Amino acid sequence: MGQGDHGADDTPETEDILSQVRYLSLASHDLRGALANIRSYAAMLLGGRIPLDPKAKRGLETILRNADRALSFAQDFFDTSRAQLGSLAFERERQALEPLLAAAVERHRAAAQAAEVAVILDGHAPLPLVELDAGRIQHAVESFIQHHLLRAQPGERILVHAIPEGDQVRVEVRREGLPLSEEDMALVFSHQERAFREKKLEDALRIHLARLEVEVHGGNVGVETDATGTTLFFTLPSVLSEELAPPASAQP
Repeated sequence: MGQGDHGADDTPETEDILSQVRYLSLASHDLRGALANIRSYAAMLLGGRIPLDPKAKRGLETILRNADRALSFAQDFFDTSRAQLGSLAFERERQALEPLLAAAVERHRAAAQAAEVAVILDGHAPLPLVELDAGRIQHAVESFIQHHLLRAQPGERILVHAIPEGDQVRVEVRREGLPLSEEDMALVFSHQERAFREKKLEDALRIHLARLEVEVHGGNVGVETDATGTTLFFTLPSVLSEELAPPASAQP
């Protein structure tokens, strides 16, 4: 398993970082444990063994959705905090990208259909194997899909596409429709500015974590627009050296 390298010496700074990481782990365990219990009981009551009137059922479904959302947000928050300490856990394995892209699309197909938006895994040329942490990179792809879903209008399409480019692979998530303004485009990955501007943190934090997850693999992220849409993209080296990428750090 790879993590940010704090150095071999047990310096006071290193001990302080390790102490903060342990503190975050305890906080994550306590918060996520409580949320998981709420989710578990709501799911149990919705399991069909207990008769529920429509109002009670809708209420429990709302609890379940919000518990899932809170669990996801908590995970993103604590992962981002660890990344900013150079301690984002990741485990690389040489594997194909295609299954990760397909899984990311499938996970958001129902939400897209409810919004009358099509999420499509676009055809692409054969891709090289990449050394990556599957969970981290799938999260990055899903974060880009979710970002577009929040802005998509009925009838629009979100296309997930990957392109081999020399010694790297470029993964694109494109929304066909009204493009982002220049101001919005400049702020996509600026999580603090977006959070203060939008009065909410969820999507801004998720996109910021996606950036850190890509960068810890030695890749880069970006955003492009044209007259017909907006493309979020990231690149990954198709061949990595034995040396780990530099630890993820705080980004503006």
